[in-house]
Amino acid sequence: MQHVFKMEQEEYTKEEIDWSYIEFVDNQDVLDLIEKKPGGVIALLDEAWGKPWYEPDWWKFGDEKS
Repeated sequence: MQHVFKMEQEEYTKEEIDWSYIEFVDNQDVLDLIEKKPGGVIALLDEAWGKPWYEPDWWKFGDEKS
């Protein structure tokens, strides 16, 4: 996934359209962290989906150990 501004500016350059460059924060690193396979957040969630959630008894509120 690419940032929309980056894609549009590349397209304008390729088509030789007269335009002014827009400064923006490129968040590609964040997108990679979320989407990249294997190891991205979404891939990890997909992998874990359907597996039973384990919550130790001592995590529960009101327990004298917590």
